Amino acid sequence: MALSKTDARWGTVSKFLHWTAAGIILIQFITGFLRYFKIVSADTWAQFYTYWHMPAGLVVLVLVFFRLAWRFSQPHPELPDRMRWWERLAANGVHTYLSVEMILMPLTGWIGFNALKIEVNPFGINLPHLFWDIRPLSFIMADIHLYISIGLVGVVLLHVVGALKHHFMDRDDTLHRMMPKGWLKAE
Repeated sequence: MALSKTDARWGTVSKFLHWTAAGIILIQFITGFLRYFKIVSADTWAQFYTYWHMPAGLVVLVLVFFRLAWRFSQPHPELPDRMRWWERLAANGVHTYLSVEMILMPLTGWIGFNALKIEVNPFGINLPHLFWDIRPLSFIMADIHLYISIGLVGVVLLHVVGALKHHFMDRDDTLHRMMPKGWLKAE
């Protein structure tokens, strides 16, 4: 399988970035909501935040910039010709939201914790203080973080439904182009 993309298929690097980001975001989402609904204790969350949530957020932030650079540096598969204008608009809107979300979620978390005078040090690396000791800002960032994650649920569902529509109703190769080799049998 080619590392680079072509006009017909996504390459290995694109697929790796897509599925790695998807997996990390899914875990981040589940664990964030476990804390939001107080299913896990504050002490458990503090440990989890330090050893997973914060480092994974930084990884997502780095991945999105690498992913965008990779996407725009080479050719990429075009949307199927049969797609209607509104389907193209929805597809581009979903991808844009996901990219923006992958930038804003880590930044709002970082700013929010700094505003509470909490160090952000994923992998033991002390990140700079973006805003320090501005308690009202932390509440605003927490709300933005929450609302973006709620929007994420809807957008991911649209993304999945769209991929399944292409596969089962339109019977085109849109889903095949992004799946790792061997995950879907050719029809």
